[in-house]
This record gives sequence, structure tokens and C-alpha cells, in this order.
Amino acid sequence: LDYRTKWNMEGKIRIGKKAIELVDDGMYLFIDSSSTTLWLAKQLFDKKDLHILTNNASIAQILSEDGHHHVEITCGTYDSKHGGIFGSDTADYIMQRHADILFVSASGINIYGISTKTKRDIASKHAFHKRSDLTVLLMDHTKFNEINFYQVYDLDDIDILIVDQPLPENLASQCQKHQIHVI
Repeated sequence: LDYRTKWNMEGKIRIGKKAIELVDDGMYLFIDSSSTTLWLAKQLFDKKDLHILTNNASIAQILSEDGHHHVEITCGTYDSKHGGIFGSDTADYIMQRHADILFVSASGINIYGISTKTKRDIASKHAFHKRSDLTVLLMDHTKFNEINFYQVYDLDDIDILIVDQPLPENLASQCQKHQIHVI
């Protein structure tokens, strides 16, 4: 996770700053495990009384340090390489909660949808999406037009896409077609 956190750090920080504008004090949030969402978590210090569920140990630690938020971490199988908690127990735990907003990232976005390199986190991403009112995808430009083996979401599943650079025309037109608000 440390290497991925530093990869395109400036872009991920810009994405995080845009994302926190969607968050009001007292909201219920799901924050999926990723290096991009970690940068979002580091910028939530001005918000108060958030109720947060995450499947990432580092995100839970960052958000619980100041004592301003109620932070829960999912159960499941810990993956030390990615700092995340995954598996069917994770998805079951998520399904017992509800959030106003899901902040999620993945390995790629293309004209077919959102994809990931491994299947380990598909169940948790599906559960987070199913139990949230709004799905916000955080994607830096290095993931544009990337196609990976596992498709995790269709474009219709995404409400808002937050990016660090303008989308290529093919993705911009698909976002418009699928009514994805791009920030």
C-alpha cells in the first residue's frame, strides 16, 4: 500500500480535496480500501461526527485518531500487501450497514465499466455499492482506459466520478451517456 499511496500522490490529493466537498458533518460513509481513498481519509479532519465504515486498517486508524468520528472496520481476511480486509465475512458485515455515500476506487475505468486486477475485493465493493445511496468513484488519470480481468461495476452503477485530469473523449462521452457527474 505504501508504494501505491505515493504513486501519483499529487493527483490523489487533488481527488481527495474534491471528494470532501460532498461530505457534510454527521454523514454516514463507506470508504473502500485503496490508496486513493487513503488520501481522502487524510483530508476529512475538518468534518465532525461522521459515521464511517471501512475495510482498510490504515484508513480506520487515520480517522479515529482525532476522536471526532465513529469509525468501524469490517471483519474478514486481512491482506497486508494492500492493507485491506476482504472476503465473504467482509461483505456480510457491510450488508448490515447503510451509508449516504460510498467512496470507492478500482484499477481501471473504460467504456465497458470499472475493473479490478484481482477478485479478492469484488464482494466488498458490491456490498458497499448495494448499501449506499450514492456511489462516488475516485480515479486518477493513470487508470483511464485501463481494462483489467475482473469487471466490478457497470458505468450505470456510478453516480459521481472524481478525477485529477480531464477524461479522454471516449470516457467523457460514456459518462455523459450514463449520466455520471464528473468532477
